[in-house]
Formats: sequence, C-alpha cells, structure tokens
Amino acid sequence: MKKALLLINGLQLPHPALNAAIEWAKEHSAALQVLFLTAASEQTEEYAFPSDIDAANDLQDEDDAIKADVRLLKSQMLLVRDVAAAENVECKVEHLVEPSLDEMVVLTAEAMILITKTPLKEIKPLMGIEGFSIVELTSQARCEVLEIAL
Repeated sequence: MKKALLLINGLQLPHPALNAAIEWAKEHSAALQVLFLTAASEQTEEYAFPSDIDAANDLQDEDDAIKADVRLLKSQMLLVRDVAAAENVECKVEHLVEPSLDEMVVLTAEAMILITKTPLKEIKPLMGIEGFSIVELTSQARCEVLEIAL
C-alpha cells in the first residue's frame, strides 16, 4: 500500500504539516505513518537569573519535567490518531528515540513522500533529535520531500 511519512522532530506538533500529510494521504488513497522523533534525554539549559534559581528548582525537578514531556507526547500521538481517523485515513503513529540517520533513510525508501515542517536553523526543537538534522535527512531521502513552512 502507498504510504506518506510525516516526521515530527521534538515535542511540538506542527499542525499545518499534519494537515498537509492527511490531505496528501486522502488525495492519493494512501496510509499515513507519523514518527515522533525525540532526543534520549532533556537538554539542560542555563538559568538566566541565578538569584531565582533556588525558587525555580523547588517548583519542578527533572523527574517532573520528564513526566510532563511523556504526557505531552502521548496526548499528541493520540490527537494525531484521532484527527486521521476523523478524516478516514489509515494512520500508524510511533515514537522513536534518537534514531540514526541510516535508519531514517531506510524508512524514507518505504514511503512515497516525506512530509516535515521546514526546519528553522536558529531554533532547536524542544527534545528534538541530536544525532542528525532534518536537513541532512531530507537531502538523503529516497522519496519525494514536502517541507511545510510554519
């Protein structure tokens, strides 16, 4: 069966890319495979106001942040399934943690089209993959690529 592949790098769901993927799948009578790609762990960030760091540390620890990320990811995966089902599009949703570029290139060979949001060079996605960039993947993809500008 024909398949469209939608990549979501990190925790932010790009709704325009999801909508484009669903429309493409409907127009081509194809299935949709959605891959949420995340880093293996939270990236630490410098705290801008050291005088407030004790108060900030008391509000949330790393375990709370990880649990919140997992809840957000699960809810977004469910949302994608529900939106696809409402449009009568067969949809498989998966979460891959820090996949390799080679693994991803193989997945593109199994698809007719790769859909992703246009990567912003100056902004790294929250919990986005670190092993390679989406630009590297799109340049090596073995299928048509559709980048959706947000």
